[in-house]
Amino acid sequence: MSTQFQPLQTLRGLFRGGKGPEGIEAEEELQPLQYIRELYEKRLKRGSDKEEKGPRALRRQLLMVRAFGKLMKPLLRFENLFTFEQRIGIEMIASQSLTLNVLWAMHPGHLALRRYIKEVLDCVDRHERPLVWLEWCISPDLILAFDAQPFCTEGLVALLYPLGLNPNEKLIDIGAEAGVPVEYCSAARNAVGSYLAKQLPEPDCIVTVSHPCDSMVSSYQTLEYLSNAPTFRLDTPYWEDKRGLDYYTGEIRSLIAFLEEHLDHKLDYDRLREVLTEVNKTNELLMEINEMYKATPCPGTILTQNIHWLFRVIGMGTPEVTEAARRLHKLTRERLEAGRGTIKNEKIRVIWYDVSIAFYPLIPWMEETFGAVVAIDLVSYINTPPIDTSTPESTIRGLATSYMNLAMARQFHGTLDLFHRDLYRVCEEYNGDCFIYAGHVGCKHGWASVRLLKDYMKKINMPLLVLTSDIFDQRVTNADQLKSKIEEFFVTNGLV
Repeated sequence: MSTQFQPLQTLRGLFRGGKGPEGIEAEEELQPLQYIRELYEKRLKRGSDKEEKGPRALRRQLLMVRAFGKLMKPLLRFENLFTFEQRIGIEMIASQSLTLNVLWAMHPGHLALRRYIKEVLDCVDRHERPLVWLEWCISPDLILAFDAQPFCTEGLVALLYPLGLNPNEKLIDIGAEAGVPVEYCSAARNAVGSYLAKQLPEPDCIVTVSHPCDSMVSSYQTLEYLSNAPTFRLDTPYWEDKRGLDYYTGEIRSLIAFLEEHLDHKLDYDRLREVLTEVNKTNELLMEINEMYKATPCPGTILTQNIHWLFRVIGMGTPEVTEAARRLHKLTRERLEAGRGTIKNEKIRVIWYDVSIAFYPLIPWMEETFGAVVAIDLVSYINTPPIDTSTPESTIRGLATSYMNLAMARQFHGTLDLFHRDLYRVCEEYNGDCFIYAGHVGCKHGWASVRLLKDYMKKINMPLLVLTSDIFDQRVTNADQLKSKIEEFFVTNGLV
C-alpha cells in the first residue's frame, strides 16, 4: 500500500481491534453501541410509564421536574456539589424560557427521538429494516419513504450530551489519535471515533453530500472505506439558478435509483407524498415562528428552535416532529398576541450567526444574566419552499430545492453572496442590538466570511463579537471563557 494511505491503514487496524501502524490500541472498555443503548435506557425510556397514563400525568411529571430544577438552582454556586452533567440539566430545566408549557410543547419531539433510537437498535438487534447512514445536511424524508431507518452519524455527538461531556471528548480523541486531521469539524472526528469504538450501527448504505463542509466530504470517504458500505454522494451545484436546479434534480433521481438498488425495492411515491406532507407542514409552522420572533419583546426562545433542529435531523417528515412545531407555534402565537416575551425583562436582542454552543446552555445563561434574547440564529432560520407533491417529477424537483435550502446548506454551498443574502435580511428584519458570530473552529467556510462580516457590521453600526469556539469540545474555549467574552462585549458596548 502506498504511503498516502497510511492514515486509513491505521484506522482499519483500529477498527479490527488490533494495533495500527502507529501502535495505537483500539478502545477496549466500550461495548458495541454502549452509548446509544445507555441513551435509550437511561434517558429516553425513563418515565415512559407516566407518559402512557395520559397528558395529565405527563404534565405533573414535567411540573415536578421543573420544580426540582428551580429548587436546586441556588445550590449551583457551590462548585463541587454537582457533576457537570447535573449542572447543565438544572440550568436548562430551571431557566426562564423553558417553562412547563414549552416543555409540554417540545414533548412530541422527545417521542420522535425515543422512537428513532429504539428503531436504530431494532435494526441492529432484529435486522428487520435496512439502516442508512445519512449526513446531517440531508433531510431523512426520502429514507423514511423507503421504509428504511436513517441514522445521522454526526448527530451522535449532540445526542450524547445527556450522558455527560466525557463520552464525546473520548470519541473525538479516538478519531484524532487514529490520524483524523485536527482541521476536521469535531462532529466529523466524533463520527469516525465512534465507528472505531464500535458506537455506530453498521450501515446497509451511506448517503452524503458535497456541501457545505469540507470536513464531511473528507470524513465520509474515511467512513466509506472503514465500513465498506455502498455510498452515494449528492453533488451540489455551485449556483442557485435554473441550470443548477436542473442538475441537482438529476442528482436526486440518481439517489432514488441508488436507494432502489441497495434497499431492494422501488420508491412508493404515495408514501413519499405522506412524508413530504408532514415536511411541508413543519416548515410552514417554523417559518411562521421565525416571523413572530421579529416582534419585540421576542415571544419565544431560540433554544427551542435549536432543539427542534435536532428533531428535524432525526425525524423530519414524522407526525411527532410536526406536532412539536404545531405546539410551539400555538404557544408563540399566544405570547405574541398577549404582547409577552419569553423572559420577563428583555433588554438586549442578539443575532447569533453560526450554530449554538452544544456543550453548555449559554442561551439560558444570557437570558437570565443580562436579559439578552437571541432572536434568530443560523440553523433556526427556515426559508424552505413547499414541495409540490402532485406528480413524481414535481416531487423530485421539490426535494432538490428543499435540500439546497436546509439550514447551513442554504448559506454555504456557493459564493459568499448566499451567506450575505440571509445575513442582510436578518439584520434588517430582527431589530438586533448586537451580533455574535460564534465561530466554530471546524467551520472553515464560515471563517472565510468574517472579514466581510466585520465590514458590514461597521456599515450598519451594529456591535460585533467574534468568538473562537468549538461547539462540541470545550477544550478549545470553555464555558467560563465564553461567558467572560460575552459579558465584556455587552459591557464595553453599553448594552448593560
